[in-house]
Amino acid sequence: MTEQIGTDTHQVISTPHGKFNASDADIAIISSDHVLFRIHSKNLAFSSSNAVPDMNNAPKGEDCYWEETSEVLETFFAFIYFDGPHPDLTDKSIEMIQVIGRLAHKWGVPHATAICKLQMLLIQERLLRQHPPPKELLQTFDYLTEYHGRELADVLDHAAMYTLRFPVVEAKQLLSYSFQPWVCFRLLWVDGCIFRGKQFGRPHELQERSQDIVREMAEHGWQNIEAHYNRSRIMRMPRFSATLRNEI
Repeated sequence: MTEQIGTDTHQVISTPHGKFNASDADIAIISSDHVLFRIHSKNLAFSSSNAVPDMNNAPKGEDCYWEETSEVLETFFAFIYFDGPHPDLTDKSIEMIQVIGRLAHKWGVPHATAICKLQMLLIQERLLRQHPPPKELLQTFDYLTEYHGRELADVLDHAAMYTLRFPVVEAKQLLSYSFQPWVCFRLLWVDGCIFRGKQFGRPHELQERSQDIVREMAEHGWQNIEAHYNRSRIMRMPRFSATLRNEI
C-alpha cells in the first residue's frame, strides 16, 4: 500500500511503515527512502528533552521530511516507544550507530545516547585488539570524541595512540569533529620523535615535517591550525584530551 502525501509543489509517493503507523498519530515523518512514519507527539515529548527543528518549523498538518533512512528511523523510534526492550545495536554498522547517536543527541533521548555510546565503546575495544587496527577505528574515535570527549578522556587518550599510524589524508576522510585537534596531537608526537632522535645523536627523518604539515593545512583553509598547534606545543601535553581541551 502506498500513499501520496504533500503539497502540489512537493508530492511524494510513500509507503506507510508496518509498525509505526498509528491511526491516531498526530505527526507524520517521511524518511529519505520514502517510508511514512506516523508518530504520537506525546511519546516524543516524554522521551525528548530537546525541541526538534524540523517539527517546529513544519506547518501544522503537513509532513516532516527527514534525511535519514527508514532503517535508521525505525531503530530510533523504537527507543521512543516503550512497548518492548530497547533495540539491539550489536548487528548495526558503525555508520548506522553514528546516525542514530546523532539523532539521540539532537532530540535529547538519554537512554538512546547511552546505548549508542556503549556500543561504540565495545566496537572500539574490538578494533584496538586487531593488529594493526583498521581505519574504522577513526570513526568510533571521532564519534566518542564529539559526544563523550570529557567523560572518556582516558579512553580516548589510549585510542589516540593507535590512530597515529593513519596518514593525515586518510584521517581527514573519516574524522570530522576531531580532525583539527587530532592533527595537532599528531604533530606533537612527530616533534617528540624528532627531539628524541636529536637527543641520541640520530637525526630523525621527519625533521621539519611538522612545520610542513602546519603550512599545508593552513593553505587548505585551516586558518587556526598554526595557532592551535603552537599553543599546544607550548603547553607540552602530548595527550589527545589535552589537545582537545585546548581547541580554538
